[in-house]
Amino acid sequence: GFHKLLERKGPGLGDEIIQQQLARFNYWASNIGVFASRGASLDTRLNHKNSANYRILLLQLLDILEKNLHAAAVGHVAGTDSDNPENETSHKDTVQAVSDIISGLNRLSATIRKSSARNRNSKAANFVERDDEGNDVNMVYQENVTRIIQQLYPDASNTLCKRLGESISLRRKRVLYSRRHQAKLII
Repeated sequence: GFHKLLERKGPGLGDEIIQQQLARFNYWASNIGVFASRGASLDTRLNHKNSANYRILLLQLLDILEKNLHAAAVGHVAGTDSDNPENETSHKDTVQAVSDIISGLNRLSATIRKSSARNRNSKAANFVERDDEGNDVNMVYQENVTRIIQQLYPDASNTLCKRLGESISLRRKRVLYSRRHQAKLII
Protein backbone atom coordinates (compact mmCIF):
# COMPACT_ATOMS: atom_id res chain seq x y z
CA GLY A 1 0.00 0.00 0.00
CA PHE A 2 2.67 2.53 0.98
CA HIS A 3 4.80 1.71 -2.04
CA LYS A 4 1.88 2.04 -4.48
CA LEU A 5 1.11 5.42 -2.99
CA LEU A 6 4.72 6.57 -3.24
CA GLU A 7 4.91 5.43 -6.88
CA ARG A 8 2.08 7.80 -7.77
CA LYS A 9 4.04 11.02 -7.33
CA GLY A 10 2.33 14.24 -8.14
CA PRO A 11 1.57 17.69 -6.82
CA GLY A 12 0.19 17.77 -3.32
CA LEU A 13 0.86 14.09 -2.64
CA GLY A 14 3.12 14.80 0.32
CA ASP A 15 5.78 12.15 -0.27
CA GLU A 16 7.58 13.17 2.94
CA ILE A 17 4.48 12.56 5.04
CA ILE A 18 3.85 9.19 3.40
CA GLN A 19 7.51 8.20 3.90
CA GLN A 20 7.27 9.21 7.57
CA GLN A 21 4.21 7.01 7.96
CA LEU A 22 5.98 4.15 6.18
CA ALA A 23 8.93 4.56 8.56
CA ARG A 24 6.56 4.54 11.56
CA PHE A 25 4.87 1.41 10.23
CA ASN A 26 8.22 -0.34 9.64
CA TYR A 27 9.35 0.65 13.14
CA TRP A 28 6.14 -0.79 14.59
CA ALA A 29 6.52 -4.02 12.60
CA SER A 30 10.13 -4.43 13.69
CA ASN A 31 9.45 -3.57 17.33
CA ILE A 32 6.58 -6.01 17.84
CA GLY A 33 8.33 -8.82 15.98
CA VAL A 34 6.18 -9.10 12.86
CA PHE A 35 9.08 -10.61 10.92
CA ALA A 36 10.83 -12.33 13.83
CA SER A 37 11.60 -16.03 13.87
CA ARG A 38 8.72 -18.43 14.37
CA GLY A 39 8.94 -18.76 18.15
CA ALA A 40 9.24 -15.01 18.80
CA SER A 41 6.97 -13.59 16.13
CA LEU A 42 3.82 -11.58 16.69
CA ASP A 43 1.87 -14.36 15.03
CA THR A 44 3.11 -16.83 17.65
CA ARG A 45 2.16 -14.47 20.48
CA LEU A 46 -1.33 -14.01 19.08
CA ASN A 47 -1.98 -17.73 18.55
CA HIS A 48 -2.62 -18.22 22.25
CA LYS A 49 -6.22 -18.62 23.39
CA ASN A 50 -5.99 -15.50 25.58
CA SER A 51 -4.91 -13.34 22.63
CA ALA A 52 -7.90 -13.87 20.30
CA ASN A 53 -9.29 -10.37 20.89
CA TYR A 54 -5.89 -8.77 20.25
CA ARG A 55 -5.56 -10.77 17.03
CA ILE A 56 -9.00 -9.64 15.78
CA LEU A 57 -8.30 -6.00 16.64
CA LEU A 58 -4.87 -6.11 15.01
CA LEU A 59 -6.26 -7.62 11.81
CA GLN A 60 -9.03 -5.00 11.71
CA LEU A 61 -6.51 -2.17 12.09
CA LEU A 62 -4.30 -3.61 9.35
CA ASP A 63 -7.31 -4.04 7.05
CA ILE A 64 -8.41 -0.44 7.62
CA LEU A 65 -4.82 0.73 7.03
CA GLU A 66 -4.68 -1.14 3.74
CA LYS A 67 -8.02 0.34 2.63
CA ASN A 68 -6.92 3.87 3.51
CA LEU A 69 -3.65 3.48 1.63
CA HIS A 70 -5.51 2.13 -1.38
CA ALA A 71 -8.01 5.00 -1.20
CA ALA A 72 -5.18 7.54 -1.01
CA ALA A 73 -3.42 6.02 -4.03
CA VAL A 74 -6.60 5.71 -6.12
CA GLY A 75 -7.91 9.08 -4.96
CA HIS A 76 -4.71 10.78 -6.03
CA VAL A 77 -4.95 9.35 -9.52
CA ALA A 78 -8.66 10.14 -9.83
CA GLY A 79 -8.31 13.66 -8.42
CA THR A 80 -5.66 15.07 -10.73
CA ASP A 81 -6.93 18.62 -10.22
CA SER A 82 -4.43 19.72 -7.57
CA ASP A 83 -6.05 23.17 -7.37
CA ASN A 84 -9.30 21.63 -6.15
CA PRO A 85 -9.36 22.12 -2.34
CA GLU A 86 -11.68 19.10 -1.93
CA ASN A 87 -9.03 16.72 -3.30
CA GLU A 88 -6.37 18.16 -1.01
CA THR A 89 -8.64 17.94 2.05
CA SER A 90 -9.64 14.36 1.23
CA HIS A 91 -5.99 13.37 0.81
CA LYS A 92 -5.01 15.05 4.08
CA ASP A 93 -7.86 13.26 5.87
CA THR A 94 -6.74 9.91 4.47
CA VAL A 95 -3.11 10.52 5.46
CA GLN A 96 -4.28 11.56 8.95
CA ALA A 97 -6.32 8.36 9.16
CA VAL A 98 -3.21 6.35 8.23
CA SER A 99 -1.28 8.15 10.97
CA ASP A 100 -4.04 7.47 13.50
CA ILE A 101 -4.14 3.78 12.58
CA ILE A 102 -0.38 3.42 13.04
CA SER A 103 -0.74 5.12 16.43
CA GLY A 104 -3.46 2.59 17.25
CA LEU A 105 -1.13 -0.25 16.23
CA ASN A 106 1.53 1.15 18.57
CA ARG A 107 -0.93 1.35 21.48
CA LEU A 108 -2.15 -2.18 20.82
CA SER A 109 1.45 -3.39 20.67
CA ALA A 110 2.17 -1.83 24.05
CA THR A 111 -0.78 -3.74 25.51
CA ILE A 112 0.38 -6.98 23.90
CA ARG A 113 3.92 -6.43 25.23
CA LYS A 114 2.61 -5.83 28.77
CA SER A 115 0.72 -9.10 28.58
CA SER A 116 3.82 -10.85 27.24
CA ALA A 117 5.97 -9.28 29.96
CA ARG A 118 3.86 -10.91 32.67
CA ASN A 119 4.33 -14.24 30.96
CA ARG A 120 8.07 -13.61 30.60
CA ASN A 121 8.41 -12.91 34.32
CA SER A 122 6.88 -16.25 35.19
CA LYS A 123 8.97 -17.99 32.53
CA ALA A 124 12.09 -16.22 33.81
CA ALA A 125 11.42 -17.49 37.33
CA ASN A 126 11.42 -21.04 35.94
CA PHE A 127 14.41 -20.43 33.65
CA VAL A 128 17.22 -22.89 34.31
CA GLU A 129 20.72 -22.13 33.13
CA ARG A 130 22.92 -25.20 32.88
CA ASP A 131 26.66 -25.52 32.55
CA ASP A 132 28.47 -27.88 30.16
CA GLU A 133 27.94 -30.83 32.52
CA GLY A 134 24.21 -30.12 32.86
CA ASN A 135 24.36 -28.71 36.40
CA ASP A 136 21.92 -25.98 37.45
CA VAL A 137 24.04 -22.81 37.48
CA ASN A 138 21.26 -20.78 39.11
CA MET A 139 21.35 -22.73 42.36
CA VAL A 140 25.14 -22.43 42.63
CA TYR A 141 24.90 -18.71 41.89
CA GLN A 142 22.19 -18.24 44.53
CA GLU A 143 24.21 -20.11 47.16
CA ASN A 144 27.34 -18.06 46.39
CA VAL A 145 25.44 -14.77 46.52
CA THR A 146 23.88 -15.76 49.85
CA ARG A 147 27.36 -16.56 51.26
CA ILE A 148 28.74 -13.24 50.04
CA ILE A 149 25.84 -11.37 51.68
CA GLN A 150 26.41 -13.26 54.93
CA GLN A 151 30.12 -12.32 54.83
CA LEU A 152 29.40 -8.67 54.05
CA TYR A 153 26.69 -8.44 56.72
CA PRO A 154 27.53 -10.90 59.48
CA ASP A 155 24.91 -9.41 61.83
CA ALA A 156 22.05 -9.94 59.33
CA SER A 157 19.74 -12.87 59.96
CA ASN A 158 20.18 -16.00 57.87
CA THR A 159 16.60 -15.66 56.62
CA LEU A 160 17.25 -12.14 55.34
CA CYS A 161 20.50 -13.20 53.65
CA LYS A 162 18.73 -16.14 52.02
CA ARG A 163 15.89 -13.93 50.78
CA LEU A 164 18.35 -11.40 49.37
CA GLY A 165 20.23 -14.22 47.65
CA GLU A 166 16.97 -15.52 46.14
CA SER A 167 15.99 -12.03 45.03
CA ILE A 168 19.34 -11.32 43.38
CA SER A 169 19.31 -14.73 41.73
CA LEU A 170 15.78 -14.16 40.39
CA ARG A 171 16.80 -10.78 39.00
CA ARG A 172 19.75 -12.43 37.25
CA LYS A 173 17.44 -15.07 35.77
CA ARG A 174 15.14 -12.35 34.44
CA VAL A 175 18.06 -10.54 32.81
CA LEU A 176 19.38 -13.75 31.23
CA TYR A 177 15.92 -14.77 30.05
CA SER A 178 15.31 -11.27 28.64
CA ARG A 179 18.59 -11.38 26.71
CA ARG A 180 17.71 -14.75 25.25
CA HIS A 181 14.24 -13.51 24.35
CA GLN A 182 15.60 -10.35 22.69
CA ALA A 183 18.06 -12.42 20.66
CA LYS A 184 15.10 -14.41 19.29
CA LEU A 185 13.35 -11.18 18.23
CA ILE A 186 16.25 -10.02 16.07
CA ILE A 187 15.52 -10.69 12.44
